[in-house]
Amino acid sequence: MSTKRMIVVTMAVLALGAGVGMAGKKGSLQRPLGGKLGAAKTAAGKLGAGSRPAAPRRRFIAICRPDAQKLCQGVTPGDRRIATCLAEHQQELQPSCLRALQRARRVSATRKDCAADVSALCKEVIPGGGRILTCLRQNQDKVSAACKARFQKADQPAETADVAAVLDEAASEQVSDPAAEPIDQSVPIAEEAPVETPPVESPPAESPPAGQ
Repeated sequence: MSTKRMIVVTMAVLALGAGVGMAGKKGSLQRPLGGKLGAAKTAAGKLGAGSRPAAPRRRFIAICRPDAQKLCQGVTPGDRRIATCLAEHQQELQPSCLRALQRARRVSATRKDCAADVSALCKEVIPGGGRILTCLRQNQDKVSAACKARFQKADQPAETADVAAVLDEAASEQVSDPAAEPIDQSVPIAEEAPVETPPVESPPAESPPAGQ
């Protein structure tokens, strides 16, 4: 082989080796970065999809649709008007629709009382897991009286969990559906009662044996 040809072959081999080395380095940089980004996106997707509770208004509309189609034909669409119609026929509602309507009304009232507080004090908090209640309690000195009344008396675990769920749903609805028509006090149906821990009753005093 001539000297000139050997030089050409040697240069080609060196160039090929350098290309493989660069490709290997490039791949080794991209794979971990891509993996981390993919994991972060997956985690963010799970957080966004799983941590925010469903808005009660949407649940009420979905659950009560069959009753509304049967009982409220001809009523102009609108959450409050449909809710009012259903409330006027509450004896005829499916139990699941009645519960959904009462829940939506309670959450709507809570949203009315606490939306400004949550927006001002907890705007970075993602609703879910009782985080809204925790945030409001951490800022109690700044919370309005109307909103504070919604959670101030909840001190037992069951009561706290109940109030926390309502506040999370109200905040979630405020984020996902800020223009939702409120189901307010004008809807003639009792608001869902909050969970209350029954008082502990003292056992009755024993009667003395006969003859004493």
